[in-house]
Amino acid sequence: MLLTVLTGFIAAIFTPILFKVLGKKASYLLSLIPVILFAILIQQIGEVSSSEGVTSIYEWIPSMGISLSFYLDGLSLLFALIITGIGSVVFFYAAAYLKKDIFVTRFYVYILIFMASMLGVVLSDNIFSLFVFWELTSISSYLLIGYYFDKEESRFSALQALLVTGMGGLALLAGLVLLNIITGTSEISQMTSLTEIIKSSPLYTGAVILILLGAFTKSAQFPFHFWLPNAMAAPSPVSAYLHSATMVKAGIFLMARMNPVLGGTDLWQYSLLIFGGVTMVFAGFLALKQTDLKKLLAYSTVSVLGTLTFLIGLGTETALKAMIIYLLAHSLFKASLFLVAGSIDHEAGTRNITRLSGLKSYMPITAVIGIMAAFSKMGMFPFLGFIGKETIYDAAMKSDSYAILLFAAVFIGGVISGFVAIAAGIKPFVGKFIETPAKPHETPIAMWAGPVLLAALGLILGVFTESLAGNFIRSASYSVSGIMPGFEIKLWHGFNPVLFFSFITLLMAYLLFIFREKFRNIGLSSMPGDLVKPSVWYEKLMSGMLHAANFQTRMLQNGYMRYYITLIIITAVGLTGYAIFSFNDASDISISYEFDFTELIITLTMIAATISAVMAKSRLAAIASLGVVGYGVAVIFIMYGAPDLALTQFTIETLTVILFVLAIYKLPKYLPFSNTPRRIRDFILAALTGGMMAFIVLFTLSGNMISELKNYFAENSLTLGKGKNIVNVILVDFRALDTLGEITVLAIAAIGVFSLVKLKLEEKK
Repeated sequence: MLLTVLTGFIAAIFTPILFKVLGKKASYLLSLIPVILFAILIQQIGEVSSSEGVTSIYEWIPSMGISLSFYLDGLSLLFALIITGIGSVVFFYAAAYLKKDIFVTRFYVYILIFMASMLGVVLSDNIFSLFVFWELTSISSYLLIGYYFDKEESRFSALQALLVTGMGGLALLAGLVLLNIITGTSEISQMTSLTEIIKSSPLYTGAVILILLGAFTKSAQFPFHFWLPNAMAAPSPVSAYLHSATMVKAGIFLMARMNPVLGGTDLWQYSLLIFGGVTMVFAGFLALKQTDLKKLLAYSTVSVLGTLTFLIGLGTETALKAMIIYLLAHSLFKASLFLVAGSIDHEAGTRNITRLSGLKSYMPITAVIGIMAAFSKMGMFPFLGFIGKETIYDAAMKSDSYAILLFAAVFIGGVISGFVAIAAGIKPFVGKFIETPAKPHETPIAMWAGPVLLAALGLILGVFTESLAGNFIRSASYSVSGIMPGFEIKLWHGFNPVLFFSFITLLMAYLLFIFREKFRNIGLSSMPGDLVKPSVWYEKLMSGMLHAANFQTRMLQNGYMRYYITLIIITAVGLTGYAIFSFNDASDISISYEFDFTELIITLTMIAATISAVMAKSRLAAIASLGVVGYGVAVIFIMYGAPDLALTQFTIETLTVILFVLAIYKLPKYLPFSNTPRRIRDFILAALTGGMMAFIVLFTLSGNMISELKNYFAENSLTLGKGKNIVNVILVDFRALDTLGEITVLAIAAIGVFSLVKLKLEEKK
């Protein structure tokens, strides 16, 4: 499984080389990667369907309990097949769609990274490695949404998607950490046996809220739904792959995966029911006013994501069965419809459904694909979408409480879904032809072969669901519920209330389409005000952040070194002073010391040199005075038996004086400095800094100076470090990396000083 995940990353590294060698033909070679992965994964259906799952563990950071552990069961295999299967179609489609695009190399690098990241998400068993892959999907999707980086709309949409999902990612990380604290394990497969411990923990509520926040942002649940329609600025292959079949379903996967671990409580169930139900109806309502094909499909996708969340929250065997079937059906028909929308835009030059009609004569194969995908989305017999819709209705009717309300919600969602299917998959191809910006014609085979396969699978799996995928769907349902289901998947259940309402749904969807202009006007006139739109609040938040950033930049990052130093000193003194006086008692200081004559002379000399540095009229005099202070410190080292430190101090002071002289001797003299407030400010800052250092020394000396390290270094310097000078052994053996870092810093500083000394600016003529 590790190789399955890493394949995409490895291929992304070599993609530029392949394009340089093979040119645009590399697109088709790279398109074979998801095909191969799909072929490998589909062979696991039999083993997964007959077992609880396959585990594979690779140690990554053992000290932190983080491993690249993978778990392949019905749920993860279903998502992995969707990722690689839809990916195969999208990769080949993009090879023709972006044939003339000069940045096609970049596209395949990004989408390979995204595919590998999604596989990492759905196959990971370790919560922390799952989070790493989760964030990689956000980063790669940001790059894909902003593919047309020269367009402001693309840049805005990419940043919005990154910020919204990134915020959710941080919440998810916090939730996963809480879950790790509760259980003591980072493996999801082990957490399923600790559900009672998890639910009884006081951290349970926080973990659920944070994890759901991460899932809701990724899967565009209300009120985070607004980023998904805006992401339609991406190329159509990206929309078909990320925003219908894969990335937006990462949140659905997470909720489904965590259902056996966190589910079964009112907090979990009602959160999913309420947010899923609101998203399902609200996004469907927003779809009514859309005239852009991709945005129409995008809002429909948001509505379906709400439906899937709603079904997980419902939690019954029938609801989870419906969730799995509808998840698969939606991936097939929505990817097909997005690719059809891309083909229409590519050939006709517009995505405005009011300007699209009668294209079947010019794009017959694309028309068949669109109509078949639309039939599945509408829930027409005998497509897989029909089984999914009927199972959803059945689950809502069988709910223990609020059955009427729940059924009303899914019925409204079904009607609007049918309307979108007619408007996006049928309307552009039937009726009288309307002139389009470009003369339409059928797309190349690479652009219709894959969508034909997806649309046909929607029909084939509808007719032969039980025989082809029955055990697999039950295995996936077991992964979500933790209870082995006993249901059977049938295409025909006879004449019953579910079939009746299914027929009414189609009729209502058709009437809604016929009178779409009236409903669109109603939708436009009854749109909520700006104050209740989440997108407006997002924009206000972003504007506030930018204003705050501008303010702090003007205040703190203004380009004046003296202000930077002032801020650093105030911060250091404040934090140090708080620490000293909060956790120590000043009365504990009991230092008694008597100066001898030599020390007194040295001290007075250093004080005089300090005063001289402050009062100096030139930089050279100030540097020389500071050098005297440094030499005084070196003499004190000698007096107290530290000749090695004294030697170091002498060397540093000498070099510092020389280097400073070389660097500043050409600078102008000091400017007149008669500003009294500035002098007072600088005096206060200097006094605070000196006082802070004095207090630190006093508190240190008044404390317990016993150190185990002193005895350790004394005992082991000769035996382990092979040296009698303890300080030298510490520097070159026990703290070798630290010393290497210091040497590196000095080398960089030396290069900088050398550059300043050699710098010769040309005089302006």
